[in-house]
Amino acid sequence: MLLPDAPTTVRGADGTVDEALAALAQQAHHAFRQQLDALGRIPSSTEVARSGAPYKPTKPAPRSEGLTLRQGFDAWLNLSTGRFPTKTRRWKAVEHAADQLCSHFAPHTAWSDLTPSAIREYRRELARMAVASRGRGLRRAEIILDAFYSVGGWLRHHDMLEAGVGLSPKHWRRDLREDWDQILGRVTLPHRPRHSAEEVRRLFAALDDERVDPRMRLLFELAAEQRLGQAVRIMRTFLELPPVDAMTPEGKHGTVVITSVGRKLAAPIALSAVQRQRLDAAMREGYLHEVEDAFRRGVIRDYALFPGLRLKKGVVPAKDAESRMPMRPERLRYLFRQLERVAGVAHRPGRGWYGVRRSATDLAQDVSTDDRVLNAITGHADSRTRAAIYQERHRRVDLEKAAVVREQLRGRQVKADKEAAVDALTAEIERLEAKRAHLLAEMARQEP
Repeated sequence: MLLPDAPTTVRGADGTVDEALAALAQQAHHAFRQQLDALGRIPSSTEVARSGAPYKPTKPAPRSEGLTLRQGFDAWLNLSTGRFPTKTRRWKAVEHAADQLCSHFAPHTAWSDLTPSAIREYRRELARMAVASRGRGLRRAEIILDAFYSVGGWLRHHDMLEAGVGLSPKHWRRDLREDWDQILGRVTLPHRPRHSAEEVRRLFAALDDERVDPRMRLLFELAAEQRLGQAVRIMRTFLELPPVDAMTPEGKHGTVVITSVGRKLAAPIALSAVQRQRLDAAMREGYLHEVEDAFRRGVIRDYALFPGLRLKKGVVPAKDAESRMPMRPERLRYLFRQLERVAGVAHRPGRGWYGVRRSATDLAQDVSTDDRVLNAITGHADSRTRAAIYQERHRRVDLEKAAVVREQLRGRQVKADKEAAVDALTAEIERLEAKRAHLLAEMARQEP
């Protein structure tokens, strides 16, 4: 609705021009326009007619002076109008971070008062508190700060904060780790536990056990070395399955295309004979046989290989097959722990699926040195990420190899492990024989 221009003439009841009444009307019109301009620019009908452009009100400036820390987090956590409609894992992490921040800063603290220096002081206090707990809590501090900056970005996007308020500094994670290391007086290594080669072998050997969920059986067989969040979203149309005896450039047993998510790029998987057999068994007489039959007959256009639907008598029902909702993270964690129990592998917190993925990066380096092959195994697009994040930097076997190379560089002869063990055992036997002879001599001198 357009606001008309102010009247220039006002006539009374007798038809004559009333200049005093016209002045009052112009004053009231001007005051009303000032109130509207405070909310947004409202052009006059003359201005719109002259410009020929449609009316587009300007966005009012955000008002963050009265927004407190608690109010900002409550707006983000609101299930009706906030970031998430349900209480996801991320939602719960942000709720915990809000409680931690409000316990340090007063809940009524304004967002504009949470300057970079105030946040820097808070993160250093967290590091000093970690001294008493032997350096633990770096990941916890990172989660809290990440929640603060994420909520700040969401509030700025919805014009609840001014530009620059709650903005994350560049390389704040690196600065957090540097402060942590300096205050603790040592280098804090990331906690990235992994499965051993023997544990990985037992996990794969347990896939044929009936106690293992059929979805986890196929998922682990196809993509144990891949990112779980990408692998669980595989659809039927992502599979290229030529006849087993047909040779193709991608791989004679078929290919699985894993889609990239954001900056997490993925590489296709060339199936091996065992993987193809496991996949065919699931689609012919396994939990996917109903939806695969409907797919081949053209009844459905696509289906998820690892759906979040409840299985009915161990089979995905064809009527709900086109649902693209994959299994939830909670369900995936439960099924993987079940696989570990069946395989006799102890569960360790912080390891899970990525314990196998990290182990794969280490073991693959021993088999091949081609970066293209190594990246294809774990689905990495950049070798630097694979080497810096996933590979174990100080494996015992690598350190022992480095010791052998170091001795060779110094011109010393390095004996094989068996020869070195025999020499050490021979030296120990000689030491014990000499000690025995010394004791016998002492006993002989003490006899009368």
